Amino acid sequence: DTVWDFQAYKEHAAAAAAADIGLNRLVYKCVPRRVPETEFWRCFFCWTHHAVSRALPPALTKAVFAANDSTTTSAIISAFRGNAKFEAFSKVEMEGIVKRDAEDDEKLAAGIVMAVEKGVLPANPPVEPTVSVDVLGKTADEVATEIIQALGDAPAKGCVLVMQGLSGTGKGTTVAKLQQLLPRCTTWSNGNVFRS
Repeated sequence: DTVWDFQAYKEHAAAAAAADIGLNRLVYKCVPRRVPETEFWRCFFCWTHHAVSRALPPALTKAVFAANDSTTTSAIISAFRGNAKFEAFSKVEMEGIVKRDAEDDEKLAAGIVMAVEKGVLPANPPVEPTVSVDVLGKTADEVATEIIQALGDAPAKGCVLVMQGLSGTGKGTTVAKLQQLLPRCTTWSNGNVFRS
């Protein structure tokens, strides 16, 4: 008989019971009724291990990283959710991104003021209707689909779409999806727009 360290497995069993309501049924329904006690417990803990394994986030494989899109981001977040070091690192990165965005805003605002003073840009240019897309919890595919629906038949006639958003919110990934869905489109970065 194999000696099982049930105490070491207790945490896994509790997680499994929380993940799979079926484990909260009578234990004898989880395993064969007439087996030696050691086999009974082996079967039960195999069952709980299976339930825990199903509840785990998807593995971070080469294919996941190669996708390099919102599915990659979601997989990384799922894999490291609850990890204090990952959360601290993420917070530092987020704060750095927000700081850089604020610095970019200041520089851009100064450049616009200079362009207005030189008469290159009007002080109050006409603004066409805008559409806000809440990207929180959405994939790049969902966001791209929502944008295309908002454009209506404009892509067939020819149009200019300006996408605005904070760094790290998926603009680049969404633009890549739009390029796939709108094969005649051309994309320009913020810098290229102003240089033109």
